[in-house]
Amino acid sequence: MSILLEFNSFDGLFFRDAKPFSKGTDFRARSIFPPLPSVVRGALRTKYFSENMQNFSKAGVDGDPSETIRINCVMLKYQSELYVPVPQNFEIVVEDGVCKAFLLDIKPAPECSTYPLPYVLTVPDCFEGSEPAKGEDFIRIKDIAGILQGSQKTVPCIRLSDIMFRELKTGIAADYRTGTNIKSMLYQSEMLYPFDEQNNPVSLVALADRVNEVVPDGLLKLGGEGKAAYYHEIDTAILRDLAYEIDVQKYFSVTLLSPAIFKNGWCPGWISNTEEGQWIGKYNGVKVRLVAAACSRPVPISGFDMKRKLPKPMYYAAAAGSVYYFELLDGNPEAVLSAFHMRNISELQQEEGLGYALVGQVSALT
Repeated sequence: MSILLEFNSFDGLFFRDAKPFSKGTDFRARSIFPPLPSVVRGALRTKYFSENMQNFSKAGVDGDPSETIRINCVMLKYQSELYVPVPQNFEIVVEDGVCKAFLLDIKPAPECSTYPLPYVLTVPDCFEGSEPAKGEDFIRIKDIAGILQGSQKTVPCIRLSDIMFRELKTGIAADYRTGTNIKSMLYQSEMLYPFDEQNNPVSLVALADRVNEVVPDGLLKLGGEGKAAYYHEIDTAILRDLAYEIDVQKYFSVTLLSPAIFKNGWCPGWISNTEEGQWIGKYNGVKVRLVAAACSRPVPISGFDMKRKLPKPMYYAAAAGSVYYFELLDGNPEAVLSAFHMRNISELQQEEGLGYALVGQVSALT
């Protein structure tokens, strides 16, 4: 059974991106928000082992008691509303100081283009001066439900810079053997303070499974500098907008709410580009053809293995907000929803919340 956990920080947070941060490369460590779901899962697992050191030898092996912790996705909570990244099939326009996201049109791709899929997304003629949705643009859960049902094409959105403060913190690396500073090791880290100008808090909300079987509600260290945060379970009624009904017919869309690692980079590994250029594949018994896609630049995903004291392998994932349009070739609407809707479809690290997807309704394409 899935539950919702809300994380409230007592201080600034630091979630470093995967760009190099070493002497001679870059002296500034940048923060991302929200963090990857694996960061939240790692914080919960670390809390468990810090309170149960007698079980630390079981970490990462068969019988690991913390392996039951599963994160499905991570969202923002602001002014009692849940927010997710703006899908990449939207663009952003600012009118009278109000930020809005509008749905792109889908049209046949030009024959002379190197674009490999049969359909392409284009900006409607009525919008000028728009810009692509970025990883720091968010829309409400209730709005993405309306979008995927096909009832909304323009929705309000917020930008992270409007609801959080960023501050550069300067420091210098220390030699832990001598307790002195290390020469030429000055650095800056970007701290995020989760509240807006009116002191309205911004919190993280994780959709999780079976967390309370291992870690009860309480305090934990969160982020790269181990800042204190309080987490607790909240009512799942806030997700009621995702219990929408859609009529899947010949075409449908799949929108990622969290990054997904695919063997073919931006494209799922189970999709094969045949000699006819049909981009056909089968997933959990549903045969489909990929007809269009909207993806931003890939997201590097790695981590650090606390037990082995080594970095984890680096992967490049399709970013949260990526959208895939499919033509249903074999299968029924119920099978489509069972395979893709509110499921983690990443080909790696599903248990860490990668590839959480929603199915959307798509009208007939011309």
